Amino acid sequence: MSQRVYGERRQRLYAPSHGDSVAAWIVRHLDDEQVRQISATTIRGRISDLGQFNDWCLEHGIERPGEVTRPMLERYQRQLFHARKRDGHPLSARSQAQRLIAVQVLFRWLARRNHILYNPAADLELPRLPLRTLRDPLSLEEVQSILAQPDLKDPFGLRDRAILELFYATGVRRIELCALTLHDIDFSRGTLFVRQGKWKKDRFVPVA
Repeated sequence: MSQRVYGERRQRLYAPSHGDSVAAWIVRHLDDEQVRQISATTIRGRISDLGQFNDWCLEHGIERPGEVTRPMLERYQRQLFHARKRDGHPLSARSQAQRLIAVQVLFRWLARRNHILYNPAADLELPRLPLRTLRDPLSLEEVQSILAQPDLKDPFGLRDRAILELFYATGVRRIELCALTLHDIDFSRGTLFVRQGKWKKDRFVPVA
């Protein structure tokens, strides 16, 4: 999704037409998610996924969450199945499920707080996800070829080489690497301290 489309969707979401609109309740739900210390990455994903659902509601004349029914959500699910990205490819089953899960979480929150009479998404069946297959590890030649890409005569090349080395040596995630500071590296012990990684857990990682 381009930044322009994302920005327009976020603007529509955070400028609801009235206090009981689908968008207004989505914003309240997201505010509650932040209070409960849901990660910023998850919140950003929910803004995108629920922003798309809000767009669909606007296109179909649905103004309030209480107007949403199970058949409506099934139509939304079918639209996700038939949707095509800019390159003409369909959304993956995982992407479809992610957007539907965001809707399920929203309506479960609305029902638990008695903002709606019943949860229309309670028994919504998600797409069956394909089993993940393990990829073959990179060969020594492939690793050497990747590490040789940065220009070590350039400061940015040195930085990029250090990033690649760290990825290969530790297997940390991108967002974890971006949050690292110099003080997180213990050179004497050969360890890396990852702060607030996945599930907001701290951990030590050996640096080979």
